[in-house]
Amino acid sequence: MLINGTDNTDHTDNYTWNDEVDQFVWNQMGNGTVIIRIFANDSIGNIGKAEVIVRKDVLGPIIIINTPTSNELFFSTAPDLADCNVEFSDVNGVDDKWYMLINGTDNTDYTDYYTWNGEVDQFIWDYMENGTVIIRIFANDSSDFIGMAEITVRKDIEPPSIDITKPALNDIFGNAPMNFTISVSGRNLDTICYMLINGTNSLDYTNNFTYSKTVTSGVIKDTIDYNLWNQFENGTVIIRFFLNRTTGPEAFDEVIVRKDIIAPNITIIKPIANQSVYSSPAEFVIVVTETNPDTMWYRLFNGTYYTNNYTFGSNEKIKQKPWGKMWNFIAFGENFTIIFYCNDTAGNIGFANVTVIKTQALLEGPLPPSDGDDDDDGKKTKEEPNIVIPVVIAIGVFGGIATVAIIVIKKKKKPYYGY
Repeated sequence: MLINGTDNTDHTDNYTWNDEVDQFVWNQMGNGTVIIRIFANDSIGNIGKAEVIVRKDVLGPIIIINTPTSNELFFSTAPDLADCNVEFSDVNGVDDKWYMLINGTDNTDYTDYYTWNGEVDQFIWDYMENGTVIIRIFANDSSDFIGMAEITVRKDIEPPSIDITKPALNDIFGNAPMNFTISVSGRNLDTICYMLINGTNSLDYTNNFTYSKTVTSGVIKDTIDYNLWNQFENGTVIIRFFLNRTTGPEAFDEVIVRKDIIAPNITIIKPIANQSVYSSPAEFVIVVTETNPDTMWYRLFNGTYYTNNYTFGSNEKIKQKPWGKMWNFIAFGENFTIIFYCNDTAGNIGFANVTVIKTQALLEGPLPPSDGDDDDDGKKTKEEPNIVIPVVIAIGVFGGIATVAIIVIKKKKKPYYGY
């Protein structure tokens, strides 16, 4: 018969001894010590017995996973020695230890077996995708009984997402800071920060500016802080946004924009300063120096009155409407100013002006007789003095300067008749 070594009330029936313990009898005993008691009698009924205590080991090693804990969050780095605290115990001693990883949502997706050395190997951890992961650890004893324990953890290798949709690459801005639009998404979002960096000198940058301490997924629209934008001169500026999480990887996005705080430069070729102008609108020639020109326009000013603005795309004559208004508003000999403007796409405005003088054109007069006769019917008189008559025969404009050709006709001396 077999008797529980720790509870002698737990025993089997008597069975014929055939030089071995029958398996079905052995199966009746649990794990632990077992007394094998053997009896024999003789022909006159005397009974002898002997017994031996053995240990029955039908349990694998006991495995206790202290850490990691259930649903603990890990990222791209595998749980290492600092993260794992696993205890093994067995009355017969632990022989081998090994483990495997299993996809927490698809148990057909699992790794091979690998020796357990107190941590999850990185290359095995890399095999598993984002989501829940079962760490299953095994051990056997000298009797080759196997113990097993497992823990489910979370693997989060998907970083949050931040995308700058506005401004766009190489957008141009002036002194006023630009508006921005960003889209953010992800789990465990914490804060959004941004910084500005000189586009040609990475050592010239601002401190991180915390935009928001509470972030949820979605679209955010706002304006770059003026004090940060004002630290940079004309040129390229990098705007870099950071999206932080309470734990885990961060994300960032950046865009290069151009800061343009230099106004267009305008040079007036003609008309020149204090040039005489006439009732016909003057022609102008200007040169604009600007990388990002937008619109050109002009207006006239006489010290009191401004005309409306008139846009133009190339050198031409002043339009008749503003010219006529100014012409009728002032007297001959008075001056007025033509002001030219040009802005750039950043909103900077440059201007230049020139003052011109309203001048009356000389009119042609009748030419005198070429033979010296006049209407005195040939009467002789005392000699008359020489008379010089200027006659305008042509008016031209060269390089914006009016030129007048004059023929001087000298009358002959004639006798003067007194009446």
